[in-house]
Amino acid sequence: MSIFELIDTDDAAGLHALIESDSSALGARDDTGLTPLMHAAYRGRGAVFHAIAGHGSEDPWDRLLLGESNGLPAPDAWSPDGFTPLHIAAFAQNAAGAQSLLDAGADPNVFATASFARVTPLGTCAFAGATAVARTLIRGGANAALTEVEGGSPLEAAFQNGYQDLVAVLVVALAHGDIESVRVALERDATLANAAVDWADGDWESALGAASHMHRRDIAELLLEHGARLDVFAAAMLGDIDAVRAVLDAHPELRDAKGPHRIPLSAHATGAVRDLFT
Repeated sequence: MSIFELIDTDDAAGLHALIESDSSALGARDDTGLTPLMHAAYRGRGAVFHAIAGHGSEDPWDRLLLGESNGLPAPDAWSPDGFTPLHIAAFAQNAAGAQSLLDAGADPNVFATASFARVTPLGTCAFAGATAVARTLIRGGANAALTEVEGGSPLEAAFQNGYQDLVAVLVVALAHGDIESVRVALERDATLANAAVDWADGDWESALGAASHMHRRDIAELLLEHGARLDVFAAAMLGDIDAVRAVLDAHPELRDAKGPHRIPLSAHATGAVRDLFT
């Protein structure tokens, strides 16, 4: 039997025996051009995948599946079946690899050309439950509002697949400007009004914080209607001078407070609240 037949029949023992007798089998390609490791990965990360992974690989695409962050495909490369390296990094839940690809110029909003999954890398995250990769992609400019070609959005897929942590990340991202997606999320789960995420290095942001620093009053008010906890940054954006003055009177040191992405409180202020910072 060929290495691919052994993978397809989940014959780990036969696979071990084949590789022991003929290690060149690891260099084979299936009918679509995939390596044995990629072929096995697409069929699950069971015993046959780990049997192949244990031998390592210098193939750039395989290295993504093995969790590596160097020796990867070019950022604009395409796999034989129509995915970019960022899609495969998402599939493999390889956040370090995704960051390396973004640093090299990979487009986080490119659509796969595979007929069965014409999604962005965030769409692959929603398929695989790759929350850490999603955070990396969004920090790198991924647009959470882009929908699958002839399909749904990453948020819809994350809901459907039950990835609540990923849903929260996407809601915070969408709260920067997509009120309709936020509304749909809150209708399904009102507790998402208090969704929050650490983008990295302690850069915490809530959905309300995202709407506030973007000066999206409509989204902020929608979140508050569903139970979001008002903070001084949102109050400043909403022009609530009494609330902000009370906070600054009690804690004057907060005049120089920094919110998400280290955006200062004064930058959130609208209306009469601006006078408190002059």
